[in-house]
Formats: sequence, structure tokens, C-alpha cells
Amino acid sequence: MVAPCPNCGHPSNKPGAHFCSKCGAQIAGPTAPLPPGQQPPAQSAAQPPASAGVKCPHCGKDNRVGAKFCVQCRQPLAQPTAPSASPQQPMPQRTNVVPPPVPQPTHIMSQPTPSPRQPQLGTAIVPPPPPPPKKFPAMALVGLIAMTLCLCVTLAGIGYVDTTRVGTPTLVAGPATPVVTPTDPPTPTPAPVPTIIPTPTANPPHPVVAMHIFTTTGRFGFQTTEGDPAKSNDNNKPLTFRQERTTQLPNGRTSNTRVQVDTRTPLFGEGEGRFVRAPALNPVGTEMTAVWEFNRVAFTQTVQIVQSTSTWRFDTFRVEYTAENRDAITHTVGLRWMIDTLIGDNDGVPFLVPGRPGLIATPLDLRGADIPNYVHVYENQDIANPGVVVQITLSGGDATAPDRFVIAPWCDDNAGWDFLQEVGGAAIGTMRQCGNTGKGENKLDSAVGIYYDAKSLAPGEARRYTTFYGLGEISRPELTSTLALALSQRQARVGEKFYITALVQNPKAGQRVKIELPPELQRISGDEEQAVPQVGVPLTQVSWMVQALRARTNAPITITLSSGGSQTDQITLIAPPTPTPTRTRPPCTPSVTNPVCP
Repeated sequence: MVAPCPNCGHPSNKPGAHFCSKCGAQIAGPTAPLPPGQQPPAQSAAQPPASAGVKCPHCGKDNRVGAKFCVQCRQPLAQPTAPSASPQQPMPQRTNVVPPPVPQPTHIMSQPTPSPRQPQLGTAIVPPPPPPPKKFPAMALVGLIAMTLCLCVTLAGIGYVDTTRVGTPTLVAGPATPVVTPTDPPTPTPAPVPTIIPTPTANPPHPVVAMHIFTTTGRFGFQTTEGDPAKSNDNNKPLTFRQERTTQLPNGRTSNTRVQVDTRTPLFGEGEGRFVRAPALNPVGTEMTAVWEFNRVAFTQTVQIVQSTSTWRFDTFRVEYTAENRDAITHTVGLRWMIDTLIGDNDGVPFLVPGRPGLIATPLDLRGADIPNYVHVYENQDIANPGVVVQITLSGGDATAPDRFVIAPWCDDNAGWDFLQEVGGAAIGTMRQCGNTGKGENKLDSAVGIYYDAKSLAPGEARRYTTFYGLGEISRPELTSTLALALSQRQARVGEKFYITALVQNPKAGQRVKIELPPELQRISGDEEQAVPQVGVPLTQVSWMVQALRARTNAPITITLSSGGSQTDQITLIAPPTPTPTRTRPPCTPSVTNPVCP
């Protein structure tokens, strides 16, 4: 019978073993000798030979397979170990080098089956397949979300960090700061835009004026062809100078344009510069264009026949100059256009300048705000038979308001920049040709100058100057009336300022003129009722500056003369288009809970 080990209780020690094959403790004393004549039990053929176990290298005792200590001498037995890959070992790299044979230990009686991770001889090393990805437990994910929510609630209740104190910032408790998400405000409903009154169809539908040009210099002049269809005495009349009582064409030879580039003021189209594009009329004669360059500044001259805003006919010339700096440095650029005025055969015509008493027949020099939005020139000082009425539109609409406007005696085709000073200045008190210089003919000869002051023009920058010169109109009075009303336009934008003028024929002492305006117009200057400024002259005028306040179609304007008679005319007041509202975000202040504004 096999006695269990008294130390570890191992029950599988061999009969007669002196020491436990598991823990090495002594089991019993030496085996008692057999009785005389008794033979040891024979080995069964079915039993495995003793050599099938593990032989102790110290005493030669056979031990069972797997025993750690010799049952005879308690010495540890050598154990065959199967190689295995450690999780910390680096993965073997693919190679075709065959490793040397592994020496077999002499004490190993049988070779264990190789581990699947150990390569077999003669095969390439193939790294083992990667372990399957670990699955994140669903419960762990739920826990993580819960922890995040708790952290957010805690931060919201903490408040802010007090950094106003000296030293380490202290966490100050405060009310929870709500997270404000900026949102677009609702789009406001735009105000209704008043309907813009379409421009009436011109009658006649073709131009009733014509232009003539000098192709060598780009100078130009104007004349009527039909003029006002309701009048027969304004056909084929010059609007700029030609030799009186001749059939010559008003080609603009005696008018000129000077440009200013820094300190120099050359004549446009003359030899100091060069034409980039030579002056030329379009095939139908309604537009002329030329480009002339001086000192790397290009001046484009464009003259077009356009529809008038006061008569609705194609009887007005749009004169535009565009200055473009093509240099690499900034230049100071300005412009002056001088027009030799002549209406019919009258070379010394009088001028109606709103805001100035009576008609102007002497030199005048106006600057800035004193310049009216328009000037009228009359062939005859007779409101019943004014002949040709020329209108120069200086501001309003598409016109560029000038910095200076001059009426002066004409003296020279190539007059200098300040031609008024060349003839003696505004104080000379006469429109005699060449003023007090003693030159020229003994006759009245008038010209006008439109100035745009020199201003900085950066490289690549462009600036335009636009003026309108054409036919004007006065209201049609009864043949016996001595009162007429002059409007420079039939439409005006809300906010625009313009003049209304009353013309009084043969004014008398004590006469007064009163104006009546609709609520959409506001009087800016001039008393509601004014005395005539002159008496004993053929024609005088009274004027008022008004401003459009609100839109209205055909707003009535009435003037009344105290001695009898009244005139009424109409103007359409147009509201500017309402700009499309811009969607804006409300202001955003960064905070702990909303640190970044969008």
C-alpha cells in the first residue's frame, strides 16, 4: 500500500519510496527486508519498463514522468521545457534564414510536440496573426458618459476664477453661467421701395442736336439741328462759338481743356502729351472718344448725346473726363474745361445763376457751396421769346460738382489755366473781349470755366469729372404774362437739393414773388415771398433752394407775382432704393462655458 506524503499529502508516490516525489519530504524509513524464501513480485508484461520514467542524474533512480524530485535521493530532477513566446517578446520578423538546429538535452527521454508559435525547420518565419481587437464593454461606455455629464454640471456650478487678486487665483463660487449660443436675428421686412417713374419717351425719338470735333486735338463744339419741336426759331443754332453770321460749323476751336498733373497744366490733345487713342466719332455721330496721356496719367475724353432731365429730348451733351494714374508713383491731378459760349449770333449772352440777383452780365467767380446745381444762358432776354435756352448742369444726378465756376471775358483759343486772372480778374466789371488787356475786338464775348481742383491720384487709381451741356426750358406763359418758372430737372431724388427760379419780365418797384411748395419739398434758402431784386431791366429773377423730403409723383410748384399772374409746374420726387438689410450676429462675450465666439 502506498502511504501518502506526511508533508503535502501527495498520494501517488511509488511503493517503497523514501521521499515524496512532489515536495521531497521523507516518507518512511528504509524498506524492511523480505522474509526468507519470498521473491519480489514479478513485473507484469503489461507494465511499462522503469526506464520509461525520468532517471535521476544523481542516484540513477527511475522516477515517474513529471516528478520534480527524486524519490530516492531528494535531488531535483531536470525538467524538459517547451519554448513559448512571451507577450513582451517582440514579434519575429519575416526572414528566409533557417535557424540552426536546437541541441537536444541528453536527459530528455521524449520530445514534446513543438509549440505552434515555434517555427519548423526549413520554413519561413511568419508572424503570428494579431490578436482580435478588444471589445469595449457597453457598460464602460455608459459609465464614461455619466462621468462626463457629472463633470459638466460641476464646472457649470463652480462659476469663474477670480484673477483680480494678487497671488494664486482663487476659485470663487457663483451662479451657473448659461451657455449662450449666438443665433441669427430674424430678417427684417424691407421697407417698400417706391416705384421709380420711367423716363418719358423722347419726342422726337432722335437727337435734335449735333457735335463737331477737331480730330487732331479732340476739341469739340455743339449746335442744334431741330431744337425744340414747338419752336421754329431755334433750328440749326450754334451752342458754342462759331464766327457770327456765317455758316461755319461750331467745331470747338476756341474752347479748350487743360489738365493739371503736379505743377504742370498742359492743353489736352496738344504736343506735350500723346494720343493713346485718337479722337473719333461713332458712325452715327452721337459719341466721341479720345485718350490722351501726359506724364503717365491717361485722360479719357467722352462726349455723348443723351436725353435731358428737363426737356426729355435728346438735346444734351454729357461731357466726361476720366483721369487714370498709370505711373508707379502718386500724382496730383486736376482739370479745367473752358467753353466759348455763343447762342445764335449772340457772343456776349447773359447768364441766369440761381442764388445771384438778376442776370449776370459781368465776371463772376464762385467756389464750393456757392456754385448752383445749374446755370441758364438765354439767347434773348424775353420770356415770351427767349430763343435758344442753354442749360449747364453742374451737380445733381450723374454730374460731378465742381470746385470752382467762372464766368469771364473770352480772349484766347489757348487760354491758360486761370483765364479770368489773365484778363484782369472778376473786379474788371466788363465782359468785353479780353477784358482790360487792350487786346481783341471791341465787343462782348463771354466764356465759362468749370474747375476740378488738383488732388492726389495714387498708382492705378482713376477719377471722373462729368458735366452736362445742352438745351434748357422755361414754363410757357401766356402771351400777356410777365412771369415764368424755370426748373432744371423734372425728377429729383429724395434728399437732393436744387433751385427753383422765377423770371420776371420788365420788373417794377414794389413787385414781390411768392412760392408755394407741397409738403414733400422743404425750402432751404430764400424767403417764401421775395421782392424783385432789380427794376428798369429787361429781365430779372428770384430763386429758392429746396430739398426733396419724400417721394411723390408730379409734386406741384406754384409761383405768384404780386401784381398779377401765376405759374405752376410739376416735379417727380423719387425715393432712393432701399438697401438690402445685412444679417448680423448679436455681440458675443467669451466666458468659461463659452470660451470661443463664432
